[in-house]
Amino acid sequence: MATHRFTQGWAATLAIVLALALSACGGGGGSAASSPTVSAAQAALPTTLVEDTLPATAGENLASLAYNPMGAGDSWTYARLDASGTDTGAFVVKTVVTGSADSGSVTVEESSADLGGVLASYTVNSLGSFDADPLGEAPVAAKTLVGSLLDFPVVFYPEGSEQRSVRQGSWGADVDGDGRSDAFRLEVRIAYLGEEDLATATSLTPVHVVHLRKTVVFTLYTTAAGGGSQSATATEETWSQAGVGAVQIVRSTYNASGTLQDRYTLRLQEAVVGGTTIGTPLTAQ
Repeated sequence: MATHRFTQGWAATLAIVLALALSACGGGGGSAASSPTVSAAQAALPTTLVEDTLPATAGENLASLAYNPMGAGDSWTYARLDASGTDTGAFVVKTVVTGSADSGSVTVEESSADLGGVLASYTVNSLGSFDADPLGEAPVAAKTLVGSLLDFPVVFYPEGSEQRSVRQGSWGADVDGDGRSDAFRLEVRIAYLGEEDLATATSLTPVHVVHLRKTVVFTLYTTAAGGGSQSATATEETWSQAGVGAVQIVRSTYNASGTLQDRYTLRLQEAVVGGTTIGTPLTAQ
């Protein structure tokens, strides 16, 4: 089992975003680098920035409605649909394997028969659940700068509102092979799209849900050959039911030109939350 993943939460597609940007720059994580000579391209790299911006209008704390429950032993079974909306016959299972939201620390496994299992760690506080290690295998300097990032809020803002987090600075490694450390910018936006009724496999009638869209834009700035940048974008839309959690998730990735690279949908078939079973799973085709 992998000790880290990008198949869960808003960071579900971040690994693909990182890979798209890194491959476009011709490198991977690279090694730490430094040079006494500062090139013009290096001097033009973005400076360190850690910024979190909330909507201007006050939000409402809906923690009591448990739109993202994470109790010990809770689990969710999803059918996976491809980009065309066709059921692939595969299931994805999310399970709380250690801790709970009440304890402030949670580890969740997401697994499928074809892709195996991976783990994600979260811290939970009065603002919501935070991905404790969103960059995974990135260089230490970048991981330290980014820290933890909000994965799912408990404070909901008026429909159309958006909150934003920006982290930028040294990547802490030489990606392009010129002996100098490169730089990055990570922007995460959470848009509040309101409430709606959604038909699901777990209910005979549509269920009331809250709708969020998370957008991740990752840009890597390099210093070789006059400098340059490559970026990629990921979006994750979630429809979450009170006391149940996400009943539908759509994850997409795009390259720098905005061309869709991958998209799939997870639709809830069964959940076990607080010892109560909700819905009946479908049989794999």
